[in-house]
Amino acid sequence: RGGWVGGGVEGGGVGVGGGVERMRSGSDPLNLSSNVSSDSQESPNSLCVPRVRPPVTRSHGSLFELASPLTPPPSQSTSLGLSASHESLGRHGSDCLGFEDMWSDQADTSLAYQPESLSEEVNVGRTWVDSLGDEDQSKLRPLLFLELTALFDSCHLRFHKRKPYKRKRREDGSIFGASLSSLVEKDGSIVVEPRPLPLVFQKLFDHLERRGLKEEGILRVAAHKTKVERLCAELEREFYTHPERVDQILASCQVHDLTAILKRLLRDLPQPLLTSELTHLFYETHLLPDCTRALNLLVLLLPPENRALLVALLMFMAHLVAQQGTNKMSAHNVAMIIAPSLFPPRYVRSNKGDLKAEISMAAISCRLTETLMVCADNLCIVPCELVTQLRLSNEQTKHSKENHKPVSTHNTETKQRTNQTLQGKP
Repeated sequence: RGGWVGGGVEGGGVGVGGGVERMRSGSDPLNLSSNVSSDSQESPNSLCVPRVRPPVTRSHGSLFELASPLTPPPSQSTSLGLSASHESLGRHGSDCLGFEDMWSDQADTSLAYQPESLSEEVNVGRTWVDSLGDEDQSKLRPLLFLELTALFDSCHLRFHKRKPYKRKRREDGSIFGASLSSLVEKDGSIVVEPRPLPLVFQKLFDHLERRGLKEEGILRVAAHKTKVERLCAELEREFYTHPERVDQILASCQVHDLTAILKRLLRDLPQPLLTSELTHLFYETHLLPDCTRALNLLVLLLPPENRALLVALLMFMAHLVAQQGTNKMSAHNVAMIIAPSLFPPRYVRSNKGDLKAEISMAAISCRLTETLMVCADNLCIVPCELVTQLRLSNEQTKHSKENHKPVSTHNTETKQRTNQTLQGKP
């Protein structure tokens, strides 16, 4: 498959298709040397991080005339600014930046999530999107689109959803190649109350959390290909027909076998985890001053199954990084391996055939993946001002219904008493 590859059964890493030798994590996957002068303070290839501006809100005043609470600017920026066209790449003749250089060009600038943007929500309480009812969630979607449109308009970027990508592939299997929604539906045949996160991912994450967090090179070290194919075939055959055997199969797997199965499940999804309509918008958030706010709004727009799997994956990644002293997997390494599953090249606009543009796209995708991982705890929280708008909308709807109720004349007892009075009966 064309584009940059990573996280496959053969091992982790990021590279560009077309016969380029795969390099291990921590090296330049394209073996490109950087000739940029060390005394140069500014580089057109750098991932510049613009200053954070207060969140732009279009829906507040126009709908309910609410004043948007201003978020104090954090001490460090949270955006990933790099021109989408990548026109700045290669302006200095033979001088170019390799993948690692692009990623770490501004190593002194932290992309860690800034908690200031959620400080008000911490004080007044938080509302998770899954706690909202179906009616409130349907009302929330247009508000989210308005907020995102305002954020993109403020940077003169076009905000639009893409049509689903038509992908020719083999017929869906029982679990491999099946959509997340169909997996949840199938879970209903073997569990009483299926959760938004498909059961096969629940079991994999459970085994990996218990057995694999301290495994050195987890995600990076390749598993035995023949063994992984045999295990996948067993899971495909037994998962929904003999669910009692599944835990035995997973218990017999080595940790690296489990990670290979996880990567294949993600790779075989009919549509990308971030959906074909929204993946390019997730990618373009690196151009926004308030990148994390845009990521939060986009995650809230994901289908429940996609959102549940994304958060579970990001939390697992964060737990791996917390044990990096033992497993040797830093946030840099983990993001590099998982990024291709979140940002498949075919869903992200890139200049095909332009090697430098593809490298730049890979670097941006990795840094976005790292940002998502760092702020995973807050991605499913509905911004407090949108919660306020939902409440006002519900109150207005309730008040409108009360005012338009048909005025009833009298109930049966009142009618009888009135008739008796008119007839002179006691």
